[in-house]
Amino acid sequence: MHAETSTLKGSVILMDVENLTIQARHDDGCSLTDVKVLNLAIDQADRIAGQFGPLIRADAALSAPKSVVHGESADIRKKPVAMRKDNSRMMQCLIDRDFTSVILVPQGKDSADLALCEIGLLMANDARVQGVVLCTGDGGEPFFKLVQALIVAGKLVHVISYDHIPQSLKNLNLPCSLLVSDVRLASAEPEEKEIDSEAILLLPSCEVLEADPPPPERADGGGIGGVLACRAASVKRPPSFRSVLRAVKECNADTSSETYAKLRDALWFLAKELPRRMLEERAKRVPGRDPELLSPKYTIEVLEKGMKESLTSEEAKEIVFALEQCSDFFEPVKKFRFNPASDLLKQIKPF
Repeated sequence: MHAETSTLKGSVILMDVENLTIQARHDDGCSLTDVKVLNLAIDQADRIAGQFGPLIRADAALSAPKSVVHGESADIRKKPVAMRKDNSRMMQCLIDRDFTSVILVPQGKDSADLALCEIGLLMANDARVQGVVLCTGDGGEPFFKLVQALIVAGKLVHVISYDHIPQSLKNLNLPCSLLVSDVRLASAEPEEKEIDSEAILLLPSCEVLEADPPPPERADGGGIGGVLACRAASVKRPPSFRSVLRAVKECNADTSSETYAKLRDALWFLAKELPRRMLEERAKRVPGRDPELLSPKYTIEVLEKGMKESLTSEEAKEIVFALEQCSDFFEPVKKFRFNPASDLLKQIKPF
C-alpha cells in the first residue's frame, strides 16, 4: 500500500483498529492474532480504496492506558503486559504498511473513534478526496455522523465492518462489506509444511518408479544428496484438487483419476447438503449471528462427517479451500454460501 501525492482525486482509508480487533477476539471462528486480523483489514480496505482512485492517505487510531501514552509511571506495572505489546505490534504493522498517521490516544469512551472522526471531517472538506473507506468493528456511533457528513460533502463512502452492518448505516444505502469471512478463511487455512526429500521416499501412498542408476557414492559420503534428489524426483504424486479444478476449467481434466472422483463426489454432496444446512441455520435465528455466513470450519466439518468413509480430514479441508479459491461453487460476496448457479456443476456431472 502506497499513498500517492498526485493532484488527481483519490481515496482515503480510516482504520478503527481497536473495535476491529475486539470483535475478532469475540469471534469463536477466529484463531488469528490481532496483527493478522489487522493485515487482512488493510488488504480489504486497500482493494476497495483503489476503486475510488489512487490512495491519498491512510489513518488509524487506537487507544491505550494513559500511562502508556504519557510515559512510564508506577501505574503501568498494573496494566497487562500483553496489552502494551499488542499495541506496539499493531502500530508497527500500520507503519510498515505505509499509513500516513497512527494515532494513539488515552483510553476513554469512544476516544479512538472520535480521534478518527476528526480526521474524517477534515477529509470531507478536502477537494482531492473522492472516496473514503471506513474500516471499523461495529460501524456504530460516532461513525454514523461522520458518514453523513461525508455524504453531504459529496464523497463516496464504503464501510467495512467485522460481522454485521448497523441498521443506521444500512438505511443510508451505502456499499458495505464484512471482514469476518476473510478472517475465518485465514483461520481455517491449513498451514503449508515443507516436505523432507528423505521422508517422501518413505510415504506408503507414493509410487516409486524405476530411476536411472545413481552416481557412485564418494568415500566421504558426499554423493548421498544426489542419490536422494534422484529418487525424490522419481516419486509420482497424485494431482492436487486445485490442479484438477483448473484442468476442468480448461476442459482437459483426467476424469479417470482418483482425485477427480473424490472431488466430484464431494462437490455433489455439498451441493445437496449445504442448502439444507442453510435452512436449518435460518430456522435457529441465533441472535448476533448471520445465518447467511457458514464458516469454512463448519463447511469442512459437514464434508468430513458426511464423507468420512472416502475422505480424510486433510482431503476435506483441501477440497473446501480449492472450491472457494478456484471455482464459483461458493457465492463471491458471502463466502462459503453455496452458489446454485455455479458453472462448475455443469462441468462436473454426478457419477
